[in-house]
Amino acid sequence: MKFGFLMPDAAGIWNDAEIDRYPETWVEERADGEWRIKSSYRKYVPQATKVRPDGVTTTEGGLRAWFIPGSFRFCLGCGTTHATSGRTRCD
Repeated sequence: MKFGFLMPDAAGIWNDAEIDRYPETWVEERADGEWRIKSSYRKYVPQATKVRPDGVTTTEGGLRAWFIPGSFRFCLGCGTTHATSGRTRCD
């Protein structure tokens, strides 16, 4: 079992391929000018999943969602970055 957070995304507001949507502290420029997620943050990148009404993940049907491993670090909807401890409000 993995600890994390699940964010429903029926409207398709998040796209993990859009590197500019990640917090600026998460990305770095490669020697060839391309941008990538820093190695220290790759394990926290949201993972696409689908969830059935009974909470079981599935590959077919179900609600499209993102699994955010570990602590809630940033909001996929508004981009607000959160500290791994303490409370921050997301609008």
